[in-house]
Amino acid sequence: MLLSQILQANFPVARTTDSVEKVLDWMEEMEIKHIPVVGEEGYLGLVDKEWLEDLPSDACLSAIRQQLLMVFCREQDFITNGLQKLAAHSLSLLPVVHEGQLCGVVTAEEMVRVLAVWLEAGEQQGILVIESDPEKFSLGEINQLLETNDLSILHLNTRLEAGKLIASLRVSRTDVHAAVGTLQRYGYIVSYQQGSDDDQQELQENYQHLLSYLNV
Repeated sequence: MLLSQILQANFPVARTTDSVEKVLDWMEEMEIKHIPVVGEEGYLGLVDKEWLEDLPSDACLSAIRQQLLMVFCREQDFITNGLQKLAAHSLSLLPVVHEGQLCGVVTAEEMVRVLAVWLEAGEQQGILVIESDPEKFSLGEINQLLETNDLSILHLNTRLEAGKLIASLRVSRTDVHAAVGTLQRYGYIVSYQQGSDDDQQELQENYQHLLSYLNV
């Protein structure tokens, strides 16, 4: 699952001309600790509630522009990339950016909800994200190549990105490394894979870190 599938568009954003009092009121209302800041040039970074609480209420965000946390993911990033950044920086939300422009955000609560379902459904399963030219993409061929490595497709999602077809597959086993090699030999680009025990353990650890941060 890609972040573009779960992002929240039209999420309130702050500007450098907004006052500290105004932004703190938004944070209180939405029960968040961070908010994306945008300007004419696009996404500028995240502001942390703790920083604002140390400033005069009538000050503008321009006073801390250099402090903004430049953390984000891209639309085509997999949800586990988003989880890693949320957990690593203890964020209440993650901005999703395309070519420097803010597309929306994924809140930590939404990430927990999606991953709770994903982890339960994904037990003893692997994940592959494949890139291909649309005219060369063959689901039948991919399925056949996976079957030669004792894998079957459990779930498939496709989207177009910059002229490429991006296919996210959930497969029946975690041992995906041999299948990746087979797909690459047939000209498919595997841009993401998850399947080893280490990957699953890291995913679980990041998920638990986020749960602890949210006091869930």
